[in-house]
Amino acid sequence: MARPFYDPGRYWGKITRQKLGQASTGTPQLVLSFTVLGKVDPADPDGNLLPVMQQYERTIFRSITEKTIDYVTQDLETLGFTGGSYRQFDEEDPECCDLRGNELAFSCNHEAHYKTGDPCEKWSIASNGGGLEVKPLDDQAIRKLDAMFGKQLKKKPVAATAAPASPKPNGKKASPLTETFKPGDEEGETDIPF
Repeated sequence: MARPFYDPGRYWGKITRQKLGQASTGTPQLVLSFTVLGKVDPADPDGNLLPVMQQYERTIFRSITEKTIDYVTQDLETLGFTGGSYRQFDEEDPECCDLRGNELAFSCNHEAHYKTGDPCEKWSIASNGGGLEVKPLDDQAIRKLDAMFGKQLKKKPVAATAAPASPKPNGKKASPLTETFKPGDEEGETDIPF
């Protein structure tokens, strides 16, 4: 059975998992899974969400390289990440900056798969929503990552707690964030940011 597609557009999602790992190429990457809660109504972006066929889980892969670091840093700020080390992005780290449960806007596009050419979703890179298997970065690789790009984390103001976008008490959701994720590379397929 073919995997169901979401139409292109903006969606509201709830973060379910977050991992720090490496792509098959060895490139460090952030992996973020979320459940699609509904579609943002383009005619009323601050109004109620439009229903979706089902609330499937999707995953975004963000490779961390010199070419993508500015985009990654912007994504981390949008997410409300306040950690001082990339290690703290991983949900299994004892000092994790836990983003699970936060809600925000995600963007879905369609494109040809980079290997097969078949049509696929791109949520700044989507996965099949199955099990999240991420090869972990070892301590040496994390230290190298922090040495190379840790200053980017230290540049941003540190908040006492993350202030994620979330539904308003009156049942209306907060305004969708502008371009929450910029496309990067899935599983290290390319280092060219879009």
